[in-house]
Amino acid sequence: MKKIKLIDKFEENIATRESVVDFFRWINKLVSKDIMVDFNEIEFISRSAAHEYLRQSKKSKKNISNVNMGSEVENMFEYVKSEKDIKKKSNKSPSQIKISTICI
Repeated sequence: MKKIKLIDKFEENIATRESVVDFFRWINKLVSKDIMVDFNEIEFISRSAAHEYLRQSKKSKKNISNVNMGSEVENMFEYVKSEKDIKKKSNKSPSQIKISTICI
């Protein structure tokens, strides 16, 4: 298993989608199939970077595990995941949407 310390790649902040895409390009070229991503000392990840990280990790053929995620970073990932769930629910076809009548 290859362990990667994000602090060595991003310093304390992960701010852009592009930086995450570049990071995953590098990861996907590694020989190791199992990757442990260490979030220790990462203090901030933007919403767009968290979204891109989730997209890229899902798309990758590597087995990626995340460790040492601080509460602020973890909260951002949870927020992005909940946003995705809301969008999935709102993308239903009209025949799947329950409509309630509101009388004023």
